[in-house]
Amino acid sequence: MTRREPPVKLRRVLPVVGCVLLFLAAIFLWRATHPNLNDEQQIAANLSDLTRAAVKRDARGITQYFGNGFDWQGQSRKDVQRWLGGGFIQSRDVQINLSSTQTEVNGAVATTSGTYNLSYRPSPEAPAEKHSGDFKLHWQQQNGQWKIVKAEGGEVLPD
Repeated sequence: MTRREPPVKLRRVLPVVGCVLLFLAAIFLWRATHPNLNDEQQIAANLSDLTRAAVKRDARGITQYFGNGFDWQGQSRKDVQRWLGGGFIQSRDVQINLSSTQTEVNGAVATTSGTYNLSYRPSPEAPAEKHSGDFKLHWQQQNGQWKIVKAEGGEVLPD
């Protein structure tokens, strides 16, 4: 009795089907072990990303979390991005720590308040400058993402 070889097409299709099934199983396993974040967790993750972007001196990384209509002391998103970009060019060793943060979610809006401690060197040879104070962020869900629409606290932008 001789063994019959499968048709050429079948030999090519089976590995592809096997890879697709393996890929789908991996996606299913990942989704099962990584449930969606609730609103408070999403906002906390955004805050964590914001502080990492500040340490990296990444103005766009910070302002990507600003929503439509963003306002901070009368300044728009673009104004703040321009100001941060200019400040980050010279600043070194930026560190920011948020503490006592509390987030309250009410439907598609939320507020986060807390205390910030910021330190940086305004030039490579300068000693570290330190600033601290209270902050309050107003969040709004825009296109399924939590975005900051208003920020309170901090220092006034220079003219």
